[in-house]
Amino acid sequence: MPAVTGMIVEIKQHTCIVLTPDGDFRELSLPAGDDLQPGRVITGNPPVRRFLWQPLLIAASVLLLLGGGMLYRGWMTRAVAYISLDINPSVEMALDRREFVRQARGLNNGGAVLLNEAPVVGVPLKGAINSLLQVAVREHYLQPEAHNVILATVTTLNNQPSPDVQVLQQYINQPLQKCRLNAEIVVDQAMPGVLRQAQQAGLSAGRYLLLQRLQSKGVDISSGEINREGMARLEQEKHINIGELMARKQGGRGRAAAPGEVRITPSPEPAPPARVKKPAVPMQSGYLRGDVDSPRKVEPLRVMKHPEGWLNPPGQHELRVKDRGDDRSGGNRGEKLFWRRNRNTGK
Repeated sequence: MPAVTGMIVEIKQHTCIVLTPDGDFRELSLPAGDDLQPGRVITGNPPVRRFLWQPLLIAASVLLLLGGGMLYRGWMTRAVAYISLDINPSVEMALDRREFVRQARGLNNGGAVLLNEAPVVGVPLKGAINSLLQVAVREHYLQPEAHNVILATVTTLNNQPSPDVQVLQQYINQPLQKCRLNAEIVVDQAMPGVLRQAQQAGLSAGRYLLLQRLQSKGVDISSGEINREGMARLEQEKHINIGELMARKQGGRGRAAAPGEVRITPSPEPAPPARVKKPAVPMQSGYLRGDVDSPRKVEPLRVMKHPEGWLNPPGQHELRVKDRGDDRSGGNRGEKLFWRRNRNTGK
């Protein structure tokens, strides 16, 4: 910017106002010197303005990064699925999108013992299940020579993808194989509404579903009893098979056939669609209704010579079907030959 010459009119802290020869008032930076006073003619440059947008932009960028990171972290760590494990202890775990445990609570005394011995918050699902089952073995909730039953129930929220059932079975199966334990592993799914009702009742989603199934079969059992007893004890006392009971509606899994081995009970194949029978069409005396609209008359059966010159095979007769009406010329409007087997000979 070119220098400006003018007479000082007003002096400020770092600038001064000058009157230019053109009659314009301009603001200039104060030049060096102590004899500056109004009325003196000076030559100087306009002051350089320092804009504050750069610090503001930097601050806004920092806030955006921090806020975006917090939003992303909140989105990633928000619970999208719940998994409950029921042996005799019952534990409920909330999982985020990466299948890390974000919340965990014991639903009975045994569940509180497991979580006290194996903190699982912030741990991947595989490690959490492994730690919980190891504590269950150490506390004798699972025993090598006993009949062991593990019920795992999965609930997904807001239409999120469900954890893979096969992978979940492997997470449960691997610690059992290391301990050489036989166990009946049942994996079921529950809707979010069922989970809410179970939480209100103080039960896991799996025990709540089991309670509903047992009561629907007429089994006398209360919510307190089903929350207090272990899965294996319930099978023995109520004479039930939890795998079959849960699989009937949810496609549950069956009993292990070898140490740590899980036999999967496939879901039943869908039944083929029922064939819809066409309504019977009443037959008129001496006539046969076929695929055409007009009825056709059936002539008496008779043996006749085949058009190519050879006679009908033994036991076979010709059924001649023609239209009911004749045309005006006296001829048939159409003829077809049909062969029918003799019912007596079966040929």
